Amino acid sequence: MKRSEQRAAVHLDADAFFVGCEVASEPRLRGKAVAVGGMKRGIIASASYEARRLGIYTPMPTARALKICPHLIVLPGDYEKYEHFSRMMFSLVHDYTPHVEVGSIDEGYGDLSGVTKWSPRTAAERLRQNIRDHLRISVSQGLGANKLVASVASKLRKPDNFLEVPAGMEREFLAPLEVKWLPGVGAKMERVFQAAGLHHIAQVAETTPESLELIAGSAAGQLHDFALGIDERPIVTERADAQSYGKQETFDEDTTDEDFVRRILRGMADHLMAKVRADGKTIRCVEVRLRYNDMEQSRRSESLDEPTDLETDVYGVDRPLGETRVGPTGQSAFGRTKTIARLQRQRMASSRTRFAGNGI
Repeated sequence: MKRSEQRAAVHLDADAFFVGCEVASEPRLRGKAVAVGGMKRGIIASASYEARRLGIYTPMPTARALKICPHLIVLPGDYEKYEHFSRMMFSLVHDYTPHVEVGSIDEGYGDLSGVTKWSPRTAAERLRQNIRDHLRISVSQGLGANKLVASVASKLRKPDNFLEVPAGMEREFLAPLEVKWLPGVGAKMERVFQAAGLHHIAQVAETTPESLELIAGSAAGQLHDFALGIDERPIVTERADAQSYGKQETFDEDTTDEDFVRRILRGMADHLMAKVRADGKTIRCVEVRLRYNDMEQSRRSESLDEPTDLETDVYGVDRPLGETRVGPTGQSAFGRTKTIARLQRQRMASSRTRFAGNGI
């Protein structure tokens, strides 16, 4: 089959999403045992992988978690922040394909079959790096010919991993895995399968659909297809208006010229606001990020008094450049800087979207 005819589905699964958002917002938390959860009779909703290595898991009662790990940093949930990160993440996916299915706040699918500039693998890897660069969170990705193998691949070796299942190898990839990896097989159904002597997906694939129906009922046919690596489910795209507009520039050489950086920023604003007007939208929030040559970042966001579609109204966001940090040479070090500008469109309260998810 030609590459253009092959289906290529990428599944993104953000790693410890709620905690990841908190660490991205407060870098001093990186590398520490951190959790998001309620303090009073609450539970842990998300835990960093450092915390998980100490025995913290979700949904563990917070009081118990603190007994196991007294130095655990427990933060209250900031769900508006997590929704913002989620919207930004999926807006980056839309940069590669219009065919995006949002599964929950922290995971979803993209159809890379129609990408012509790069191979699906290269596109997926670039997307993963873009999410890391823009949002400072990590995602695990699976790439395959269907949603099933892409989803399993993304979760199999978390965190911060990429795994591709070559086309035609779906059954072989799934065969050694436990039956719990099949969609629809929860803890109760897994025990039923195990009682019938079916512990691995290969055994389910080798069972006739008629025999499987005695175990799984009406779901037997689809489960058998899944065990064979067959999944015809489409990526369900709900066409949504863009929630943000973003652009980045990477300088070819290190620079300390703030006027040059301002000119770049204003050119980016011109480009983005042209898109805003073309879509018939207005924006309210402007964010600028600067990355220095030691990979540290500074970020400024500003909410405008009124929604606008004019670039002149957002030029003022470059004012804080004169107050950026000063290095040993007495100059701000914009080293091979990725300058990132992102505009968030004005959203009415009635269009507010909430995603279901646990951020783990």
